[in-house]
Amino acid sequence: MNNYSHLDDDQKRILDSKKYLYLTKEEQVNFHFMMQTRLRIKSPDFMESFENELLKTKFEHFKSQCPDFESIDYTKSFIKLEKFDFSDMNREKFQRLINDPKNPPIVVKGMLNDTVSAQKWSHEYLRDHYKDVEIVAIEYSDSDPRSEKQFKRLQLSDIINSQLDQRAKKSYYVNNSAEIFNDYPYLIDEIGADKVLDLFKGHSVNSFSQLFIGNLKTWGTNWHQGNDLSCALMINGVKRWIFLDPKLIYILKPILNGPNGMGTKFDVRFDLDFHKIHDPLYAYAPKFIVDIEPGDVIFFTKYWAHAVTNMSPLQIMVNMRMTEVDLESMQKGNTAPNRLPLYDNILNSDPDFIKFKFEIFQNLGKKTKKVGDKSYFSGISTANNETSKIGSNK
Repeated sequence: MNNYSHLDDDQKRILDSKKYLYLTKEEQVNFHFMMQTRLRIKSPDFMESFENELLKTKFEHFKSQCPDFESIDYTKSFIKLEKFDFSDMNREKFQRLINDPKNPPIVVKGMLNDTVSAQKWSHEYLRDHYKDVEIVAIEYSDSDPRSEKQFKRLQLSDIINSQLDQRAKKSYYVNNSAEIFNDYPYLIDEIGADKVLDLFKGHSVNSFSQLFIGNLKTWGTNWHQGNDLSCALMINGVKRWIFLDPKLIYILKPILNGPNGMGTKFDVRFDLDFHKIHDPLYAYAPKFIVDIEPGDVIFFTKYWAHAVTNMSPLQIMVNMRMTEVDLESMQKGNTAPNRLPLYDNILNSDPDFIKFKFEIFQNLGKKTKKVGDKSYFSGISTANNETSKIGSNK
């Protein structure tokens, strides 16, 4: 379990106060119905009046039940995650941590320092060696950085050049792309996947892996959730991660827009003073924060809401997605805790999610994976149907 001895008294109080923010059983039932219906009818605003009233009611409850509420300093609600040194991490300790439902995401420092990717990978290296790989990228424009993003299929060389060119009006972000690992399966060895898999032995196996390449213009990814166990491997550059307890996801006004489209209506770029006025629950809720640096790996179980901000001029990261199964015994692995089981209920009744999971199961135990960008992004439905364009670079 994480050590919170580094926290001051205010932060310890903030962590302790989150129990007053959890939904009651009745509120959970109504929230479940709202989220399931939003997914079914593809309407992110369904029951918005209920959602707004719920947030208002929960804040009033929080104020009345939380001892000494007036003295809480909400500006200290970002709780710094502890980093474990890789030399002090072994399989038994790791699996004990990942299976502890009270434990936040796990950060292991220096785990990738001796890997090929840490020594060689850069924007220029990937562009020069894998320039022809076609990837679904997300367009960011100078004119309106907060506008709806466009999905485009481009060659990796064009994407990276858009990031390196300081004069470019548009920059493209490689976000959740599996294509380079499908085309060049040996690259999974270069990132140090063997170290990750060793920690998970008997617990989970790699479903598929995805590449992230960005710059400051492609600023990061807003609040969202994942539907699997994730391992984010930082190759170079720095990214800031912020996490929120899955039980508090309602605070972010979540959206289920497809089995892989677990977004929210929240923007991490607004400061806490703004949220204190407009979204006070968010301002007071404890949020875990950490900057992952080259060689670091962060592990987290499904449904932990997170937002990621690019902090260095350039960054390269890989996310290894995991499925909890022991292929040697052909039995389900040591299931990591699920702090939001109602989402399982919703997704497991969705035909699109079942189809996507079947594609994943066909990949288990194979080095060459079949889950590509088209199948992944087709699991995201948006109001303007941008994902229908991923097969074209127009």
